[in-house]
Amino acid sequence: PRYADGSEIIWFDVKLGHIQHIFSAYEEGDEIVYHVCRSERTSLVTDSLDELDIKAEQARPYVYRLNLKTGEHTEKLVEDIPVEFSRINDDYTGEKYQFGYACRFRQQAKPEFDALVKFDFDSEVSEIWELEDGWEVGEFVFAPKHESKDEDDGYCLGIISKTNGLQSKLLILDAKD
Repeated sequence: PRYADGSEIIWFDVKLGHIQHIFSAYEEGDEIVYHVCRSERTSLVTDSLDELDIKAEQARPYVYRLNLKTGEHTEKLVEDIPVEFSRINDDYTGEKYQFGYACRFRQQAKPEFDALVKFDFDSEVSEIWELEDGWEVGEFVFAPKHESKDEDDGYCLGIISKTNGLQSKLLILDAKD
């Protein structure tokens, strides 16, 4: 409970890493299901970038299942795609959701993003929408269509910019495709 004393807290020992953004979480039976972007380490809180390990710094999508009755947990890599700025359809916050969206890291030391990834957490299949060379993407948001019936019935909206910083556009993608 939110205002419980410390004796009621359930602790889970998970693999050490850094979580900057989450997709969301929901209850399923006795478990909390929690989708996150997790990296092995981060240099966000240090000035020492000389030992930068790009793969370790770039987050990957993980799912944690935390059992509140047994105290057991599982953690699983959803897919080995480096991503950040994770989102879902906000209408599903705290409820079971199937889809998540995130920006894919470009494979270099600078934190730039070159694609939007749609994860289907049920089928464990992803779709990737790549930008043309010379463009990078910022964080997207999900906007459901008016009177939508399906979770992914809406749009992913985000600002894309030329890597030289001289042009930007609002990109609107149909989330179903």
